Amino acid sequence: MYAKYRSRFYTLMTKCLVLNSMLPAHLVAAFIKRLRRCAMSGPPSSALIVLALVSNLLKKHPECNC
Repeated sequence: MYAKYRSRFYTLMTKCLVLNSMLPAHLVAAFIKRLRRCAMSGPPSSALIVLALVSNLLKKHPECNC
């Protein structure tokens, strides 16, 4: 959350997770859970980016909504 190239990292993570439809739902759900926990301890700007990424992941994998 405090990395120097944070925006590049989030861009690559988005490409890897959102654009790949072959990932199993349990893997995506576990990643969303860990990412949300990390966002709680980071700065507010990181939390907003993480919320947008989680929203896109949940739209792409609706089976993770529960």
